[in-house]
Amino acid sequence: MGAIVIHAPGTLTGVNEELKTRLSFPWLTPSPIPRRPLALIGDRSLTALQGHATAAASLNIALVVFDKQSHWIADNKTCSSSVGPPHVSTNTRQLDASIFCRRVSNAAELDALLAQDGAQLPYSLIVKPSRGWASEGVWKVISEPDLRDKVSRLWRDNFTAWHGRDVVIESFVDGPEIDANLVLVDGVFHVEGRLIDSQCCYTELASTSLDLARNKYFNEKDKTDVFLLEINPRAPGMQEVNTVARAYGVSYYSLSLLNALGEPKRQRMRNLSIPFTGGAQYHMYILFPAVEKGAVYHLGDVCELIRAKNPELQDQIVESKCLLTNGQAVPDPKTGSMTWLAYFLIISRKSRRDALEVGERVKSLASEYTGRF
Repeated sequence: MGAIVIHAPGTLTGVNEELKTRLSFPWLTPSPIPRRPLALIGDRSLTALQGHATAAASLNIALVVFDKQSHWIADNKTCSSSVGPPHVSTNTRQLDASIFCRRVSNAAELDALLAQDGAQLPYSLIVKPSRGWASEGVWKVISEPDLRDKVSRLWRDNFTAWHGRDVVIESFVDGPEIDANLVLVDGVFHVEGRLIDSQCCYTELASTSLDLARNKYFNEKDKTDVFLLEINPRAPGMQEVNTVARAYGVSYYSLSLLNALGEPKRQRMRNLSIPFTGGAQYHMYILFPAVEKGAVYHLGDVCELIRAKNPELQDQIVESKCLLTNGQAVPDPKTGSMTWLAYFLIISRKSRRDALEVGERVKSLASEYTGRF
């Protein structure tokens, strides 16, 4: 069951327009949709599975998890379908020969690279794991000693156990980042990149947040290009999936499940790929406050604390979750390990700037209430 919030109490004016905006596709089927099973292979937490589970229930799909018997969602049902391509990042793609990009997996390969290209390396450079996750282990380096130091950090056991030994060394591009999600007949794809020679650049606002502004150094003769950072055969991360669903009305959870079903003509998948007709219903900011030091966490749920002490923010924080639990040991971020304190989905019906300013306030409160943890 769904509902539409009327912003002017006591009147139904505009309800028809809201319905047209949200139900902009054929949402009725000529016959009942039979219940079908899908299998999810491998362990997932309740938080990670919740989006797919909710989508499965709405689509009349029986979602079955295959894992160890002690799994929290243990079930004795069986089926042989799969939910789609594995949710792991592919190796970094470099499709532009004019941009520096190399990969090394041991000290000998790094020495060979520096012996061959060391004098011509276009610093600043980015050093990162080829198999990345949440920006962990991503460094900007400005010299050969800095490069050697950061690469060696990525070969420590605590990094290689998750990220592997392949390390990418590539050009640093300071242009705006772009994020594109493509729904094709054979699946959902997630692409990230940065613009080269863009008309816009990141600029610090008075409120200390960053936003895009006109690049005063832009030359009309320059050709804007795109430097691809990631190409993934999957939907984006959980928080971005939730953001797109709220702002545009498109659920990548639903589309991933329907793609795995492989229905004839994929009609439901086509219908549910249509966004709200008027575009995003509000401006939205995904906020991930990172921890500021390494220690044992013992400060409880910072999201609940912010909501309780700042009721005026209730309507603008539409989703949040504390990502740390009491007693959890958190590594020092100076080591390259990335740990997030919490995440917040923040909306504004006024403007992009308002969403950014509210986000900066929430970030400041999270730091204040946790003693700059």
